Amino acid sequence: MKNFISFRDSFLPLILSGAKTQTRRPVKLRDGSLADENSISNHLDGSFHKVMDFSKSFPYWQELPCKYGNVGDIMEIRDAETRLKIEEIRVEKLQKITEADAVAEGFVSDWDNAGFSAVNLFADVWDDIYGEGSFDSDPFVWVIIFSRC
Repeated sequence: MKNFISFRDSFLPLILSGAKTQTRRPVKLRDGSLADENSISNHLDGSFHKVMDFSKSFPYWQELPCKYGNVGDIMEIRDAETRLKIEEIRVEKLQKITEADAVAEGFVSDWDNAGFSAVNLFADVWDDIYGEGSFDSDPFVWVIIFSRC
């Protein structure tokens, strides 16, 4: 199955070089609202590998698939001739991102010059894309790990 995904132009060279192998996207329910603790379910161990949309009353709730595809699917970068294979998908809170995750998102820490970690830089770009304060709101996100085809 082939799905489309968009990236900022500045991320394309990072994807092509292999420096960017992860992306995070907000989990949106079928009604378009952002998922929260009351609208999705998790496994007993706290993981969110399967997301259930509880935004409507039973019996209307159902599994919420990642709109970008499943493990093994191919994503094509919109307006580019680059294809990516989905290696892993999980759901987590945005602020669970680690320094290693932020580096896999294509960010490099700049402790020596500016005193910023890769997570700080990621948070700034997240706010730029999704609006001021959106990183602090700590939404649920799809974490998509990919490789180039």
